[in-house]
Amino acid sequence: MQRTEAREPEASLFTGKHFEMLYPTGFAIPSNDRNVGGSYETIFDYRHYLIRVDESRHASTVEQAMAPMRKRLRHTRGYVELSARNVRYEHYRAIRWEYGVPEHGVLEHNVDITFRDERGRVWSVLVGAPASDWGRVSGMLNLVSDGLVITDP
Repeated sequence: MQRTEAREPEASLFTGKHFEMLYPTGFAIPSNDRNVGGSYETIFDYRHYLIRVDESRHASTVEQAMAPMRKRLRHTRGYVELSARNVRYEHYRAIRWEYGVPEHGVLEHNVDITFRDERGRVWSVLVGAPASDWGRVSGMLNLVSDGLVITDP
């Protein structure tokens, strides 16, 4: 039996107004710094995989920024919270929230890392994929979670 080594995904560099990020080559960027109610959203997608970066200036804490989404999802049928814990993201205190939620009839596995920078902006980096594919996208999660750099601190 021949053994094959797992390869790291190839990466491309996205340069936005306020951040740079490595993301898997082949992903489309259908939304770039789109204003969503005073927050800014950039979306990267490929088939059923999603990466979303949100920048908000309306929350004073990470917990405050996450509260509306967590409250909404807790009332969603099929939602399951896998973990929510304090972590470090670069030099920032962050919360890593991992959960499953049905989307269009498919159970999605999501990891959302949220932190607050020196200027008071709250950033969220979300990676999502069908739960059935989650084991295959761990390299993507590592690439993205290690790849965001704020360019205007």
